[in-house]
Amino acid sequence: MGRRVIVAIAFAALVAFGLCACGQQSSSPQSPVALKTMADAFSVKSSEARWVYDESRFFYAFNNNGTYTRVIVDLPEGMKEKLDAANFDETKIKELLASLPIAKSEVLADAATAKKELDALKGKTGAEVTAAGYAIINRSVNGSTTDCIAEREPLAYLITFEGPADRNAPNPVESVKDLKVKSAVIQGISAKALGIGEE
Repeated sequence: MGRRVIVAIAFAALVAFGLCACGQQSSSPQSPVALKTMADAFSVKSSEARWVYDESRFFYAFNNNGTYTRVIVDLPEGMKEKLDAANFDETKIKELLASLPIAKSEVLADAATAKKELDALKGKTGAEVTAAGYAIINRSVNGSTTDCIAEREPLAYLITFEGPADRNAPNPVESVKDLKVKSAVIQGISAKALGIGEE
């Protein structure tokens, strides 16, 4: 059996990827340097927190006042089975992981910088969006506009184009290449940046 990845969501996640959302806001950002254990990471109030784990590691990413941070924990033997048994129960998972030391902590992105880059996309074509490094991975036509989920690591975005996409195009990228951007917003931490698929 191939690598099994379990994803659990806390507080908020990417609606476009079928995840649930709810949130808390914080007025006091905490530097990832101060995070020593998972209890420290869980204590940081966040408007978005997501986690994923595999056989040996637990990845936890959160947005605290516009700063996207990811921490990685090495799981001791038998911990994966305990996490599986917790069955996505947030309280149980936090209790299991609280004392584990953080192996790696890193700031992934700054929301303010990402927003400025998104604002610069307004009026540009889908082809120009792709050339700027945004990978359009799906699209949904909504009457006179087209919504697309795009990723540019480490974040995912919702980009709305003026006009309907070409339904006969071979892929989402080609379907919006001539449409112009109406708006673009941050959707959250991308699946890849969270740790899904990371070796």
